[in-house]
Amino acid sequence: MSAITGFLLRHYRLGSLGYEALKYLRALLRVSEDRPHSLTTGKANVFAEFVADDGRRLPLYKGYRDRIKSSWRSDYWPTIALLGIRYRVPLTPRATALIRELDSDRTLPASLDEFADVVTELSDQYPHELTRSSILCPLTQRPIIVARVTRKQAESMAQSYLRNALSKLRAYVRWSGKRVTKETATLEVGCGMGYAVAAMAMFGVGCSIGIDHGNPDYRWIYERPAVLSRLGLDTSTASRVQIVPGAIEHIPFDDDRFDLIYSTSVIEHVHDLGEAFTEMARVLKPGGLMIHSVDPYFSPRGGHASCTLDFPWGHARLRPAEFRRYIQAFRPHEYDHIVQMYDSLFSRPRVSLNEIDQAIGQAGLSVLSWREHWATNHLPSGDIGQEVSRIYPTVGLRDLAVDDLSLILTR
Repeated sequence: MSAITGFLLRHYRLGSLGYEALKYLRALLRVSEDRPHSLTTGKANVFAEFVADDGRRLPLYKGYRDRIKSSWRSDYWPTIALLGIRYRVPLTPRATALIRELDSDRTLPASLDEFADVVTELSDQYPHELTRSSILCPLTQRPIIVARVTRKQAESMAQSYLRNALSKLRAYVRWSGKRVTKETATLEVGCGMGYAVAAMAMFGVGCSIGIDHGNPDYRWIYERPAVLSRLGLDTSTASRVQIVPGAIEHIPFDDDRFDLIYSTSVIEHVHDLGEAFTEMARVLKPGGLMIHSVDPYFSPRGGHASCTLDFPWGHARLRPAEFRRYIQAFRPHEYDHIVQMYDSLFSRPRVSLNEIDQAIGQAGLSVLSWREHWATNHLPSGDIGQEVSRIYPTVGLRDLAVDDLSLILTR
């Protein structure tokens, strides 16, 4: 079945023939015409309607956001802290009620200030579990309070990054035909806390570097030491790890510097994709590899945790002004954060799969492997496709169906 899916989604773009192909594909897969396969619909599951500027009445489904991106509850420090200690200490009645509402709701049930008040009170009672940092949150204008990272949590994170690093190094060896030695230099773009960078060094990479344009946050102070300790970094290994500030569009290294450049869920956030690939090509050694995992913007979950709405492809079916109106109406306690993410988190302009391919070619890179994972249980109807194409004319059927893209490139 995946071969049929691949053929149809690779060869048909939006248009009458494309819709006929998609209709045939949906019949083969027994996927509903107007909704994702996994979503229970019907009047009982519609909690409201949103009326778009052109008069479209869009049904909003209970539980849709959770089915696509349940991690939205971890977008805010007060909710992270509260959920982090929910089973560790006795909670106040208000804290218990907030957690219950948060678990069952589709958005924040109260303001961030109210959540912060509850967490602050708990931190006074349980300072061994909740620590006040010196970092001020711009949304709440309060010092961020952090839940203690347990050994089990740190171990789980460390193992995940070790598996990820090993997978990339195996791909590097397979596709380049080279061994990993003390002369091997790797670069992670958008490295975050640098856990993958450290994991690379654990597997023998001689020079493991990461760049990120974000400022160090509270996780550098509280989470990072716990995770790095579970990775088992000794002094010798740590000396081969370096994290430097920098943007992917302006990489602060000389030409022909790295054997391997890699990223995980970063490319979809780059504002100038052409400049990013050109810069990565510049610092990549001839014959070196790039390995990127991409969450395409136009996929069912392309809005990420913040911008996934309560109906399929909502982040791509509304224009910016409609999107803001939707958030104001249905997620008022998240408005400032979500609008900021919508404006700054993703590529500008939004890019299709074909435009990613074009940026790769224009940078002088060759594609060794282009692997798409299709969300065959979550395919768009023709109406949805037409709505998206009116806003984003370059978007095709593949863009709406591919929810993960894995790239292996060379120079």
